Amino acid sequence: STANDSVLRRIVPRIVQLLKNVQFPNRGATDRPRSMMEGMTAARPLPQKGAIFLDSRGGDRALRVSWHTESGLVVLSLWRDNVCSGSFRLAVDEVPELIATLRAGLDQAYDVALGQLRHSHAEAG
Repeated sequence: STANDSVLRRIVPRIVQLLKNVQFPNRGATDRPRSMMEGMTAARPLPQKGAIFLDSRGGDRALRVSWHTESGLVVLSLWRDNVCSGSFRLAVDEVPELIATLRAGLDQAYDVALGQLRHSHAEAG
């Protein structure tokens, strides 16, 4: 659809730029001070089954979702400036509950937006 095309045109160049800046372990050391790197993981290539979601605040923040079927896990990791700052391992059998929670939030946001639209049309008409 046109809306999806618009979104893709907006985010794909940003994702490409983020991926160009990823420092893979074999590319040498980062220029960050060692104290900043403790406890953080250098960027790794995204597994074949996964996605990257950019934070609406910008600032090179992203959420990476990667499926690890061999382990029965989905890993949600938070990235900033191409460095992993935290991760969460979700068992595959818990994914439907996460999806249901996200869907319920989306449904509620849609209902609120629809109500506001109807209210503004009622006031205008």
